[in-house]
Amino acid sequence: NEDINPLTPIGFGDTFVNNSTKAIYEGTNYVKAFQVWGTVTPKNGTALPLYEGANVKDTAAEGVKNYGVAWSCDVQRYWAEDCNYKLYAVVDSRVATAAGTPANVNVTAPNGVLSKIAYTADGQNDLLYGYKAVNTIDEAIPTLVAFEMNHLLSKISFKFTAHADLLAGYTYKVNSVTVENAFATGVYTVADNGTGSWASQKDAMAKLTLAVPTTTAIAANEAVAASGAYVIIPGAAPLKITIEAQLLFNSSNY
Repeated sequence: NEDINPLTPIGFGDTFVNNSTKAIYEGTNYVKAFQVWGTVTPKNGTALPLYEGANVKDTAAEGVKNYGVAWSCDVQRYWAEDCNYKLYAVVDSRVATAAGTPANVNVTAPNGVLSKIAYTADGQNDLLYGYKAVNTIDEAIPTLVAFEMNHLLSKISFKFTAHADLLAGYTYKVNSVTVENAFATGVYTVADNGTGSWASQKDAMAKLTLAVPTTTAIAANEAVAASGAYVIIPGAAPLKITIEAQLLFNSSNY
């Protein structure tokens, strides 16, 4: 007996987040799930839809990253020789806890070709996009498809530093930080090479409030960061940033 046509399943894994320290996914907060779209084009043939929103999940424990291991996918497909593959991935942190596309993400992907991502922001959930082209005409079939995810949102955070010339006995205390008028919705147009762009940004999110240490006074050359961060849709939004701070002398209001 001889298997004259052995099948090699397409597997996803070893996902990398580009500039991970610049948004929500950092440290041990790994990407644990994403959705995938894609096409396969036989040599001298036409493109066929391969994935249309399949759910891919890492089965490792929370805080643990699986390397060299295929993640689970609810749609099984197989590699074929002499083909070109285009694969697209979208990550929203809520995908990790619920199957299917989250309510705040509306993807346009005719016949498996991802073209637009309409997004409703809430400040808490990050949005990432990855693209991978695979050529089995001239290259070997890969062991795993490893997406390089790129952040589509901008991170907003604050750190306060007292001036070096602040005299002894004087300190500052930051009481509150708020951000208003960040865009509520927008549409990201996808490009295969990762150079897509945002458009149609409109409306305003609810006010974003960052927590600050209420008892920490900042002396000369010292710095205090507001805890946490938010992610917002990029663009020339008319942001209104309000910072309330006090000047103290020997720990008393000045």
